[in-house]
Parts: sequence; C-alpha cells; structure tokens
Amino acid sequence: MIRVNHQIRAPKIRVVLEDGGMLGVMSPQEALREGERRGLDLVEISPKATPPVCKLMDYGKFKYELKKKSHTGKKVASSVLKEITLSPQTDVHDLNFKMKNSIGFLEEGHRVKITIRFRGREMAHPEIGRRQMEKVLDALKNHGAPEGSMKMEGKMLMAMFVPLTPGVKKAKAQEAAAPVTPPLNPLMQKPIQQKRAEPIKAKV
Repeated sequence: MIRVNHQIRAPKIRVVLEDGGMLGVMSPQEALREGERRGLDLVEISPKATPPVCKLMDYGKFKYELKKKSHTGKKVASSVLKEITLSPQTDVHDLNFKMKNSIGFLEEGHRVKITIRFRGREMAHPEIGRRQMEKVLDALKNHGAPEGSMKMEGKMLMAMFVPLTPGVKKAKAQEAAAPVTPPLNPLMQKPIQQKRAEPIKAKV
C-alpha cells in the first residue's frame, strides 16, 4: 500500500523532488506545507529506509503511469510466438487447416512463425517450398503482415507474421468490399459510325 499525504506517520522523512533534487530531512507536516506550496502530493516511495523516503509529485499522474505500464506489461505477456510447420509437399487440405489456425492466432494478437522444412531430395527444388510460402502469404494477407522477408536457414524456409493494426485491417476490409468494375472488352465496344459525306451539288 502506498501512503500519501496525511497517511504518512513517520516522525521524520527524507523528501526528494520529481527531478531527483533533495529537500532534506523534515517532518511530514513541513513536507506537506511544501507540497501545498508547489501544488504537489507527498508520496512515500521507500517506507523501509531510515528515515522513510517520500517524493513530492503529482500523484494522479503517477497512478495513471503505473496503470499504463501494468496494462502494457499484460499485453506483451499475452502475446506469444506461435509456430506452424509445413513441408513443400503439404497438401491443400492440411495447408487450409493450418492457415485457419494461423489466422486464429493472428486475430488473438499473437505473432506467427511459418516454417517450411525440407527433407532429403526436396532440397534440390527450393522453388517448390517458395511457391508453398507464396500460398501462405496470400492466405494470411488480410490478417497478418510479414515481418521482414522470408529467409532460408539450412533446410528450413521461414517467414514471420505479426497481427495487422486495426487501421490497416479496416482499410483492407473496405478494399475487399469495394465493387470491382470489370474492364471493357474492346471487342464488345460499338463501332464508331461515320457520317456519310453529302454529295456535292454542281452549280448550274
């Protein structure tokens, strides 16, 4: 529990300022008067020190910063790396199943690492694995963004995906919903009718 202002009961306290400056050792009453003069709260930050250390600060702002840090920490902790492994020969059914799982992970805010593992003679045809990764990129494009480019390490082709930001996701959804006007086939265009020239009348 953080003691603030009149909750501080120690007979003597060491008072510091927000910028790290020292006001020295004094009674809580003296520190409170100094805080009132500056428009700041007296907050106990090291109760076990001798004497306890207190800081003059904006306590409302201090609580907000603590809450913000706690929220950020929870968000980072909840985001984990999910790994999906494929092969150059993964069939359509298995690929669709794993892409569905990958989309679910991205929508939950997790990063996804896709690994295509080559075995034996598959290394002789790396282009097959690259085509497989292109399918992955296409399947995840509306849910995640590649973090860098795909890279080959030993017998593995890897790509990392991060969740789309809400703004990018909204833009992609609007783009997908926009009606597409098919291009006009030149063969279907009506031929331009040329006006027939009027015959020139001879003067009499």
